[in-house]
Amino acid sequence: MTFLLRFFLKVLLLIKQLLSYYENKVLIYRQKQFWEEEDQKRMKGVELPELSKEAKKKVDDFWIKYIRRPIGYTYFRTVVYFLGKEPQDLCLYMPRYIWYTYMYNIINPSSISKAFSDKILFPLLFPSVKQPRIIIGYYNGSYITDKYSPITEEQAIARVLDYGKPIIIKQSVETMGGKDIEFLDQYDNEILRKSFDSRKKNFVVQEIVEQSDDIAFFNPSSLNTIRIETLHLNGKCTVVFRMLRHGIEGMRLDNLSSGGLGVGVNEDGILSFAVSDHVSEKYDTHYSGKKYNECKIPNFSTICETARRLHYNVSQIGFIGWDFALDKNNDPVLIEANFYRPGTIDQYLDDKPLFGDRTQEVIDYCFNRKKE
Repeated sequence: MTFLLRFFLKVLLLIKQLLSYYENKVLIYRQKQFWEEEDQKRMKGVELPELSKEAKKKVDDFWIKYIRRPIGYTYFRTVVYFLGKEPQDLCLYMPRYIWYTYMYNIINPSSISKAFSDKILFPLLFPSVKQPRIIIGYYNGSYITDKYSPITEEQAIARVLDYGKPIIIKQSVETMGGKDIEFLDQYDNEILRKSFDSRKKNFVVQEIVEQSDDIAFFNPSSLNTIRIETLHLNGKCTVVFRMLRHGIEGMRLDNLSSGGLGVGVNEDGILSFAVSDHVSEKYDTHYSGKKYNECKIPNFSTICETARRLHYNVSQIGFIGWDFALDKNNDPVLIEANFYRPGTIDQYLDDKPLFGDRTQEVIDYCFNRKKE
């Protein structure tokens, strides 16, 4: 009887392992299909260039070593479309399918990145950098001051009314693409109460940053930000990606998913070309008529060094997307630190793979860890 029971349990365990194995295979297949379709949607209506046989073989030969299955070409064709060439290192331009399915959770463990992602915590995590003033916050069911002292809703409304200037209200978590951001140039008790009561998650009420005239040039109605992405891996922290984001005329937001433009920036702060999530075109010229490559971001080295320095405060997270504004004195102001799913899609703006000359290092780190 004991023998039969042990045999039965072993069979059940084997079946469970097989089901888990095939369930994982199905999940990977669905993720591949999802991201391939997302890439196709973004480039809908665009005739993407076909890859040469040599490029396809190079891509296939490279990734088959890691993922053990064929890979789609849509994203690689998109890279060629925007760059106007087949770069020698095309295989290293990382599709979201590869990044999110196999690598992201190893570089940025979700349990850590989500815990640090609340904007209310940023003044505590990064006290050495300028940030927009938090007038009040709402954190896990309690209103708080900028010093994290608990207050009532009536006191919170009174503090905002005392401030009296234009404000921005936004969720302190999950604000990808400018989700649920509200600008109030004028407000009263009723307007504030209605706004606060409509929000179910943590939120902050902040001052609106007066931006640099040099950056306001790109669009004065939005706070235009510089995205700096840093990689902290194997004891080394470096800047791996740079991009300026700006809205278009009349827009209040600079997010690409809200219609804004992302502009590549080289190591010296000189701009290259722009892309948008809504229009699959490459823009060499700003709507003012000025060429992007004639523009340079002031104090750019300070922005990059600030991002790299701040990363050491949260070095448990490997890859971070920092959003900085420049104030009236061209000093960096930290607007947001993106720990959870920082963007990878527009890596071609920098004319190199997302992690630059560290791309192979990142790939080896992730896939070696998966084998452990």
